[in-house]
Amino acid sequence: MPTRSRTVRLPNKKVIQSIDVDSRGEQLAIGQERLTLMSLVTQNVTHTLDVGTGENVLWARWSPDGSKVAFTDTRQRASVYHLATKSTRDIPLEDPDIQWLDYARASDRVLIGGQRLHVWDDAKQRLIWELEPAQELLEVPLVGCLSPDGETVAVVGSERGVVLLYKVGGKRPTHRLETAPDSGRWLGFDPTMRYVACLESHAHGLFVWDLKTRKRHLPDTFNDELTVFWSVRFAPSGKQIAMGTLGGAVWVQSLKDGALLYNEKEHKRRVWDIAFTPDGSELFSGGDDHTLRYRSWS
Repeated sequence: MPTRSRTVRLPNKKVIQSIDVDSRGEQLAIGQERLTLMSLVTQNVTHTLDVGTGENVLWARWSPDGSKVAFTDTRQRASVYHLATKSTRDIPLEDPDIQWLDYARASDRVLIGGQRLHVWDDAKQRLIWELEPAQELLEVPLVGCLSPDGETVAVVGSERGVVLLYKVGGKRPTHRLETAPDSGRWLGFDPTMRYVACLESHAHGLFVWDLKTRKRHLPDTFNDELTVFWSVRFAPSGKQIAMGTLGGAVWVQSLKDGALLYNEKEHKRRVWDIAFTPDGSELFSGGDDHTLRYRSWS
């Protein structure tokens, strides 16, 4: 059973828009008006990076080896921060509307979403795949995700009403997942590659598909009637899905049967992001109330 949540003290009181835990469960990346990296062992801040006056980090995600963090900010660029050198390098992409980012969990590949969807190989320092949506959908930023090995891409927003799966380098989709929203705020594979989930861009529904059947999973549970969620993450086991709500609650549901395992209002306002430790023993959440909280699972 989960324990009562606790608060992590941060050096500043600003909106928390992004949270990510590294693959060893030792470091936390927090996106606010700056990028803050914290040791989970000591709960001390180890690195900070200002992104510019009046700017904010939108998404921040760890590389598989924990040596760097890729992030997007409100200047609509994508960058990589290297811990060893404390230096930042912008990813050279020609896209005026970058707003989304995902990092493969076992490959040095970064997915970046804007008017196009890009896959950047950070080890080789080159763009290896790109997707442009239909002309009538250019006003909606593309959102996508990478499989853990970085070889498969899922994308929402490139075609109305479907999530499309591609092999990196491929020109045609390998799978079409129907009855999807036209655009998304979040899209992700579960770590076991059994499911993919999509949160509609304006919180008008949470949808899950079973990749074995290519059908919607538990459609009576996960559907467009769920209009309260603003953030989503799969548990590392692939057995649960966690959500943060517009009203400040944290939910966890079973993917086997949709059973509600946890539902507590732990923030005063919207929960912008949510993240598990790699062993699934702790779940972090943060948002509009400037508070970072976590709860342990026994």
